[in-house]
This record gives sequence, structure tokens and C-alpha cells, in this order.
Amino acid sequence: MGEENRAVERCGIRDRNRAVEGCGIGSGDEIADCVVDDSENSNGDENDTDFLVLQATARIPESEVSLELRLRDISEDQKVEQFMTTGCSCTKWKGNSCSFQFTSEHVKDMRLSCMELTHSELDLIIMGQVLACTNTGEHTVTDVHHIAHHDRKHQYTNFLHQGHQICIEIFRFLHVVGAKRLKNIVKSIKMNGIAPRIHGNIKRMPLNTFTLKEVQDVIYFLLNYCEKHALLLPDRVPGYSRTDIKLLPSSTSKRRIWNIYKETAEQAETHVIAYSTFCRLWKTQLPYIVLMKPMTDLCWKCQQNGNSILRAANSSDSIKSARIEEALEHLRIVQVERSHYRTICKECEREIKAFFTNNNTFTPPPLHAHIPSNSVPIKAQYSFDYAQQVHFPSDPMQPGPIYFLTPRKCSVFGVNCEAIPRQVNILADEAGDCGKGSNTVISQLHYFFENHGLGEKEVYLHADNCTGQNKNNMMLQYLAWRVMTGRHTQITLSFLVVGHTKFSPDWCFGLFKRLYRRTKVGSLKELSRVVNDSACCNFAQLVTAKDATSIVPIYNWADFFVPHMKKLLGIKKYHHFRFTSAEPGVVYVKNQWDTAENKQELLKTTWVPNSSSLPDTVIPKGLSSERQWYLFEKIRPFCPLEDQDLTCPQPTVPKSTSRASSPHSIIVDDNEVFSPLPHLHVVYHTSDAPSALGRRLADSSGVNAPSAKKPRVCSKCKQSGHNSRTCSSC
Repeated sequence: MGEENRAVERCGIRDRNRAVEGCGIGSGDEIADCVVDDSENSNGDENDTDFLVLQATARIPESEVSLELRLRDISEDQKVEQFMTTGCSCTKWKGNSCSFQFTSEHVKDMRLSCMELTHSELDLIIMGQVLACTNTGEHTVTDVHHIAHHDRKHQYTNFLHQGHQICIEIFRFLHVVGAKRLKNIVKSIKMNGIAPRIHGNIKRMPLNTFTLKEVQDVIYFLLNYCEKHALLLPDRVPGYSRTDIKLLPSSTSKRRIWNIYKETAEQAETHVIAYSTFCRLWKTQLPYIVLMKPMTDLCWKCQQNGNSILRAANSSDSIKSARIEEALEHLRIVQVERSHYRTICKECEREIKAFFTNNNTFTPPPLHAHIPSNSVPIKAQYSFDYAQQVHFPSDPMQPGPIYFLTPRKCSVFGVNCEAIPRQVNILADEAGDCGKGSNTVISQLHYFFENHGLGEKEVYLHADNCTGQNKNNMMLQYLAWRVMTGRHTQITLSFLVVGHTKFSPDWCFGLFKRLYRRTKVGSLKELSRVVNDSACCNFAQLVTAKDATSIVPIYNWADFFVPHMKKLLGIKKYHHFRFTSAEPGVVYVKNQWDTAENKQELLKTTWVPNSSSLPDTVIPKGLSSERQWYLFEKIRPFCPLEDQDLTCPQPTVPKSTSRASSPHSIIVDDNEVFSPLPHLHVVYHTSDAPSALGRRLADSSGVNAPSAKKPRVCSKCKQSGHNSRTCSSC
């Protein structure tokens, strides 16, 4: 069929039979060159009416041609053959039917040509034919035997085709037009001349159209319902492209809301709009009102404000206004912080693109460029965050047993530069992971600055409000250290408002997770390839190499800063921190971006750090023997054969026996098993550490028990037993 279609297109005719027959397709023969002669017969012989002569250099018998015609093509052939057999009912051609002047092939080709035209195009062609063949004179045309002319009462049309006079019956058959349509075309010519026909219902209001008041009733109902039940959040909500989105509770549905509208309209004795029209009006007139998705991550403060406003419906006006003002103030703060975030991103993007543009081509530096810090006179903005850890091996066609198991873990830490845009995703395998504490976050951020940074002088950092990872004193001390060692001229650290922390790293994480869920992953190398293939902005950086050597070292920043720097009091209430080389060891803090700054000292004593000295590295603990044997016995069967020795190798340590099977084990609770034997490890539950049972077990086993909690010491008089608030000496 492919060669047949190409033959039809090459020959430029619509008859598949003639095209295939003329081109000689069949039995592996190549298509011969075809020429279509569209000229008329110069001799004018009435019997010779072939207007299309197909000349070919190769022909095959018709019996060898295999065609697959559609039912519509077969019915069209039968219709033409039947009409040409019976003929029309006139005798305009030598006393015979005028249809005998044409061959079946020509009639079929003419009909197919008319079928290819649009409705308006065919109307215009028929109008031209009718107008050219119609006598519109004021007097009739007389023959040679009559001299007098009579006034014309009716118009007379003498239909012609290819110079031959035909009747109206074959004219309609050739042009695939019915009697009613031809009558309407003639009527349109008399009224408007040659012009496209316009349907009478165009620009006419249908009888079943709703009135403006009925449409307004639906819109006002939805607005009132939204004002009472919807939750308004500033800026973009995850999963929605609009910034003015209003979320209705996920427990409701459009059908339930329409039922409420129906009851309200019936009580008001107004016309009720059907459910389908109700949904269509909702979609076209109020697209920003949507039903909330069950998994939408919303701000808890916004939900509390919305609930408090609803509960104050029957309260006094002062209480209502106070709660509304509180909600509006929260939304104003969120809007200011989000606007500041966007402004900084745009400003840094302009500077970076202007600096790295050459000959109107923006060429950002490649990864691992190792540009020296504080060497490029630009501002840069980076956002960093942790993604939810992923597991491997992973299979989109998940086997049933692995659902209850825990495969090998991998943490993902991303640092995003929106100006390029580019995000470096640092992948830490379970064996080389040191947790998600401050040391790990600062070390990975330090590695990014030293290897993937742009060498900027001023940097703006954005993160969420996670106190254990980002918003802590160790992070502030590290940024102050970078300014003091000349690695940056100025650093500004900003934290987004809690509940409104969706930013660029989440976008890149979503692109990575989308491909990860659809890809079979058997090793850490394949996981890094998934990150690189997920989007042009995602790049993977491994923490450890294949031979378990460290690529991204983790430093002990906590012990490094303790002798020289102090903690910042009230760190949780601040959202913006600024460090400058003009005042080393000083941080400027403020609550919101539009408030005043406060100056705070971080140095305990005068300290001039050495720029080349770094803290001691932290050696990862690696996998425990229990975890190694768990991966080998439980997870290894689900790994591909080529990845089994990489992901779940055979442990080099002997398998430990179950602690509960020891005859000297003591069960402290349902989850912990203690053994008093010296050669066994004694495990203490956090809440039971200072208990008498723990001390007795430690005495019998020779293992030091965890010390009890230190007594509270007053910060003013340095005496124990009370705090500064209850101190009597003050």
C-alpha cells in the first residue's frame, strides 16, 4: 500500500486504479516515470472524450495489481457506474442522454474533485457556472423565423460542461450537489450576487440562550461560596500555574456545589441551569476557583487563619476585622518575601548573562570549572534543599515482595542556580552518608562553591526554614568564615516563610522523580544517569567513588567554630542574615525584608582564620553488619545480575546471631534487647539511659552507661537548681 500511495501522489490524479496500473506497481517492480497529459483532443472527435491520458514506460496486467479500496471508494464506483448505465432522462445529445458524452472515468474524477473542496469553495464554483450559463436579458432570444422580441418572464439556464450542453440532472451529479442546495445557491445569486453564503442563524441569538441575569446568578453564587469556603494563598500553589488560585475543600465536588445551587435557585423561584452548563460557566468565567487536590501541601498558618475567620462568622465586627487583618498581614509578609526572592533572581540573572555573553551567545561556565572564589565581579543567587531520599534497586514494575522491604538508600541534596538554569544534585549513598545534619549540609555547600560556583563576589542564598539543616548557628558561622577568609565580599542568607517554601530546587527534583518512577535503576551509577537524563538543568554529583573513596568530603565544622564563635540568640525569629567583608564576624539580621536590620556579633574573641586551613574530615560509619547481610539476603535477588555485586555485595563480616536468642539477654521493652555480657554490645534506649536498670547493666558488663542529664545552671549567678528568671540574687 505504501508504493500505491506514492504512485497516486506522484501521478497527481485521484483514481487509485489508474495510478497504480499506469505506474506498473507489483511483484517488486520499481515505479515507472509517469506523465499526465491534461490537454483536450485537438481533433474535436466527440467519441474520443478521454481528457486524462496516462503514459507510462512499464505496464503490468491488471490481474496482478493488488488493491485495498475503502468501502466509500467502492460505493462511489458503483454509484457512477449505475448512473452512466441508466443515463439521465433528457435527449439533448443527438436524441440520446447527454450523460453519454462523458466516460465513467471522467465523471468519477470530476465528482472526486468536487468532494475535495470545502462547502464554501464548491458554492462559489457552482455560482460561477450558473451565472455564466444563465440568460438574464430583459427580452427573450428569438430564432430566425421570429422578428419580434418578448419581455422575459423567467430566467433560463443552459448548463454547459467542457463545451457540451448538459441537463440539470447530470450537472448536479457532476458537482455532487442536491436539488435543494442548487435552488438555494440560485436564490443567493439573485439576492447577493457572487458572495459566500451565510447561514441564517449566524449572529442570531438562539431561543434557548440564557439571559444575562441567569448567568450572573451562577457567577455570584460561586463567588459567595468561594468567599465562605475557599482558601486564598499568595503566589503560585504547587500543581497550579495561576498565582491567584482559590482552593475549595477536597471533600466537596462540583456535583455537590451544583446541588446547593439548585436548591437555592428553586427557593428563589428562578431558572435552574443544568449541571453541564454550570460546569462550563465555572470553567470559562471563574477558572481560578478549583477544587483542592488531596496531596496539596498548604500553609498551616493560612489554614488556621481561614478557620478562625469562619468561626468568627457570628462574632462582633471588631473580632472579625482583627482576624481578617491577621490573615491579611500573613499574606502580605508572604507576598513581600516571594517578591524579594523573584527580584533577586532576576537581578542576578541579568548580571550573569551580561558577563558570560560573547557575540550575543550566552555560554555559562561548565561543571567542575573550579573558578576561584571572589574573582568574578557579579552577583549570583543559589537555592539549596534536600529531596526525599530515593531507593535502589527500583523497578517501575514493582515486584510484590519488595514493597515490604527497604532497598539501598540514597540522599539527594540539590543546589540550584536559576540564572543559567542549572542544579547540581549531590547523591550520597547509604554507605558514605553522614546524615542530614549541619556538618553534611555545610560540607556539600562548600564543595559546590569550590567546584561548581561561578566565582561571584556577592552571593544570595535561599533555603527553607529547617532548623536542623539550614537555619542554625553553624550555618551562620560558616558564612561568616567565608567572608572572613576572602571567599566572598558579601553573603545574604534568606529563608522563605514556613508553608510557602516551594522554589526552584523542588522543580528540578520533580523532573528527576518523574523519570525515576518510570526507569529501572539497579545501581548508584544508573541513578546518576537518571538524574542527568531527567532534564537539561539537572546534573549528578556522587559523594563517593566506585572504590568507596570520598569525592565530597564531610568536615567537622562544629568543633572548628566552637572555640572562636558564639551562638546567635533568637535565631528562629529572623529570616534574613547578611555578612560583609567590611565588618568581619558581624551579622546583620532582620525579621522580614522590609524591616530594619539589627547588628549582632558572632566572634568570641579576635580571630583571623587561615584561608587554607579546613576542619578535620568526618569518616562515614558505613553499613552495619546487619544492614550488609539484610541487603545481601533480602535485596540482592531484586537487582539485575550486572549490578548485584555493586549494590548488594557479599558482606566481609560474619553474620551476627539474633540478640533475642542469647540466654543472658534481658528484654527492657518490646523493641530493645539488652545483654549484660561483656563481649556483647549494650544498647540503651534514649528515654531509659539514666535509669537504674541501665546503670546496673553497665556495671555488670563493664560498659560505661550514658550519663544522666546535667542539672540546670543559672546563666547569671552560675548556681545550679534554678534559672535566670527565678534567680534570687538578681
